[in-house]
Amino acid sequence: MHSIQHYCGSILNARLRGYGVNKDKRRAVCDDVEARLRALLSCWHDEQFRRTVLLLGREEAQFWNPSTAPLDVRALVVLCVRNSAIEELASTVGSRHQAQVIPDEDMPLLTGEAIEYFSKVDLNTAATTAGTQPNLFRTLPQRFPNAWKALAALAASSQASSTYDAAVLPAEGLPAGAAQFRKLARNQVVASAIDASLDPQLANALNEIRVGRVPVFIVPGFSRLTRNPAKLLAVIDYVLRHSAMFVTNNYAFGGGCALQRVPLQRPPHDADETEAAWHDKTGLAPQHAELLGLVAAHDEEA
Repeated sequence: MHSIQHYCGSILNARLRGYGVNKDKRRAVCDDVEARLRALLSCWHDEQFRRTVLLLGREEAQFWNPSTAPLDVRALVVLCVRNSAIEELASTVGSRHQAQVIPDEDMPLLTGEAIEYFSKVDLNTAATTAGTQPNLFRTLPQRFPNAWKALAALAASSQASSTYDAAVLPAEGLPAGAAQFRKLARNQVVASAIDASLDPQLANALNEIRVGRVPVFIVPGFSRLTRNPAKLLAVIDYVLRHSAMFVTNNYAFGGGCALQRVPLQRPPHDADETEAAWHDKTGLAPQHAELLGLVAAHDEEA
């Protein structure tokens, strides 16, 4: 694990020091990133598991640089570096509305540095010393089996449409507690992307699913919902357990049907990009195209 320790203790630590992050906060962030890297690499030799968990970062990683790095390495950096406590330094969410420590325009530099570093690391060798203890990633299939089945079907297929066993299994419930968030216009909220709890808007949307008033849960991309993998799977599992469809611009699944855009598109980042994405049917299976068409039509009526 020397490669992970070197990245966290030297490269990432120096980068954070350059942003003026104090010693205690640097240690907390670096420890979090190291724990995530160790956790994911401990499962690296299980190919089916690795492909499924990396799918959570694949739509974002596919468009990250350096593009010459293996997609698995780029997805690893999405899940373990970008989707870590670093998010708190890149966010303005919180009761004190703290200033961003890492500007948005600097995030590609930080993630690109990590991708370049780990593309030169023999991850198969690093995985042999990562340990096998239960961790954030390893426990996901047991905690959220319905979500995992759908994601595994997508990860195993290169086609736009595939199937999986839709039999509903018992699963862990939704996160408890209220998220810190900022209110925006038009009833929108912004919450920390790694916060495990639910903001009021998300809680309301899931309640609509629970009572059967809404049959489809729609979000532009995984990272627009959350960068917390357990929270993401908790929401997906909840939606599937209530016989609804979970739909993004690139993926859709529910009722034993798993759909993905081929090839994937860059996840939209703002309202204009999201609206354009809903209208773009390139690479979609017919059912996925129909679902996005309903979203686009609803947005035009709103």
